Amino acid sequence: NTIAVSVREGTTCSRVVDDLAGAKLRKVSMLRLLITLTIFLGSAVLRSFSWAESPNPSQSSINVRDYGAKGDGVTDDSRALQAALDAAARGGTVYFPPARRSYYITTCLHPKSNTVLLGDGAMSELTIPSAGWLLSPGTCYGIINLYKVQNVRITGLHIVGTKQAKDSNNTPRLIYLQSTDNVQIDNDLLENT
Repeated sequence: NTIAVSVREGTTCSRVVDDLAGAKLRKVSMLRLLITLTIFLGSAVLRSFSWAESPNPSQSSINVRDYGAKGDGVTDDSRALQAALDAAARGGTVYFPPARRSYYITTCLHPKSNTVLLGDGAMSELTIPSAGWLLSPGTCYGIINLYKVQNVRITGLHIVGTKQAKDSNNTPRLIYLQSTDNVQIDNDLLENT
């Protein structure tokens, strides 16, 4: 089930809660909820909130923690996350459980074809250095770099980019797609795009 609420800037959180209570959201209080915040810029700033059931990893999922990812926001988890993605080279689900703080990476992640990147919502956060990194089109142009892959799904992740780095050649895209087929990106929180 999904409940969507659009809120004009300046609306208080208590007003949103009252509106949701009026929508009988309390009946689904046993559901695990995923919060997605998207900020739209235009003549007025709107905030759009979406609540939906959290994804559920299976027993056969590849857990990034099993490959050494710390998720403490300090340790460079790049190699551990890429090792988990490489383990799914023939297809599979790579699970990013809620991080203690965030999965901090200093280079692009390269999922393979037939892979699902599965997070648990806002707490499955990927962050990068504020200075970004040197971009290389095709090979390293996004935080998640999809190049010549097919059948990839990215769901339930919170991907935080950098605001414009001092050098625009060092500001990676959140998700970069080139020469891809059948890519699904859903239920993700994308920040600093």
